[in-house]
Amino acid sequence: MDNDDPQRQLLLLIRDYSAEKTKGERTLSDLKKRLLELQADYEVASAKLEQTKRVREAAERELRGSQAQLDRTNALLLAMETRNSGLQDEIFQVSSKLQAIKNDEKIHRDEFIRAMHEFNRKLRNFNEMAFQSLKKGHPNITSDTDQMMDMQSDDTLKDLENEILSMDAEMLSLEGECQKMTNDVSTVAEELANLQKKVSLSEAIVRQSERLKDLSGYPFPHYSINTR
Repeated sequence: MDNDDPQRQLLLLIRDYSAEKTKGERTLSDLKKRLLELQADYEVASAKLEQTKRVREAAERELRGSQAQLDRTNALLLAMETRNSGLQDEIFQVSSKLQAIKNDEKIHRDEFIRAMHEFNRKLRNFNEMAFQSLKKGHPNITSDTDQMMDMQSDDTLKDLENEILSMDAEMLSLEGECQKMTNDVSTVAEELANLQKKVSLSEAIVRQSERLKDLSGYPFPHYSINTR
């Protein structure tokens, strides 16, 4: 019985060793299998990472291009806004001066016309008095002389009226120039609206590019593999 105990213990040791060896071999096999799986996953993740890097680089290039375009567009927009503001100021000044000139011209023209009519009335009265005086001293003077003097007075008044018409034509020309400047401002305002739409589109592109850049970070875990 005593002799059987050492032998039995030896058998138990051998059995335990075999079981441990089998278990170790199975564990080693599982580890090798897991290692292969991790290596395959790592290769896939690395490929996706490289692809994502390329996408990010392309997005960054596009973002830089969009940002440069946006900067140029903003500069052009600022220049057009400055030009538009300058035109509006100039139109306001010209319109104010034109209105002042029109008001003064109307006042002066009305006063001038009244003065000319009064002058013409006095001139006719003077001609009539002169004609009657001459007629008393020279009975041979006929009404033709009176008509000739009236014609001279009418010609003088006609010349003055033509001068007034010339002034009106000049005022119309100034009004036309003012209207042309107003139309120019409308054209600039339309161009400005179109440019603002382009700026909004460029800003949207920049935002999408930045969003794409954020999404193309490094979402994949790094595996540390020890093959020993």
